[in-house]
Amino acid sequence: MRAFAHLLFALARIVRAIGVLHKRRERSAFTRNNHNTELAYEYYTRGCAKQDKGDVDGAIVDFDRAIVLDPNNDGYYYSRGFAKRNIQDFDGAIADYSLAIALDPNDAVYYFSRGVAKSFGGDFDGAVSDFDGAIALDPNDADFYYFRGDVKYDKGDVDGAIVDHSLAIALNPRNAVYYFSRGLAKQGKGDVDGAIADYSLAIALNPIHAGAYIGRGVAKEAKGDFVGANKDYSLGNALRLA
Repeated sequence: MRAFAHLLFALARIVRAIGVLHKRRERSAFTRNNHNTELAYEYYTRGCAKQDKGDVDGAIVDFDRAIVLDPNNDGYYYSRGFAKRNIQDFDGAIADYSLAIALDPNDAVYYFSRGVAKSFGGDFDGAVSDFDGAIALDPNDADFYYFRGDVKYDKGDVDGAIVDHSLAIALNPRNAVYYFSRGLAKQGKGDVDGAIADYSLAIALNPIHAGAYIGRGVAKEAKGDFVGANKDYSLGNALRLA
């Protein structure tokens, strides 16, 4: 159950990170007034195209070239950090995100992305600190609270996780993953009824959320509802195998 939840969490992070990368691309504005800057931009766009096609190593090579030509562009470091994280070079990713932050300390996405890389690398305290930084810059992004809540859960701070997941839900009440994660935290705290309620809300929003069925089955079994538990287990396992 715990391992499956972590798999879902990892997949959710990856999806979020992809969205963040496109956000950075859209925000990138370049004043191409000399040859080096123009050539750097060409390497950058080629690197983005390679990354989209799955050639991460090739993308990193092009991002390296862009940075040599234009070392003061924070977006290039961010994109290279994202690519490095894709190949599980978490230290390299953190270093590049830190360089991007040094050039632009007011971009919440940079702190968020570095926090994700730190959490993958097992630095949960560092991850929470970076999510704090992202939230300070952009307090209206629900995902920042959600990911901070999941890291707090991993740290054993169940109460803190519930608070953060509740804040994420308040900002975006239509995201099934938020309810699922809060259900896990409530279940970890022993609030079985609260967990069942959150799993049910997750299922209402996403009827094919396998983890929510299985989590609700565990909670129902804890309450002695074996018939309901077996039904949820069957539905969850069928969805996982589909």
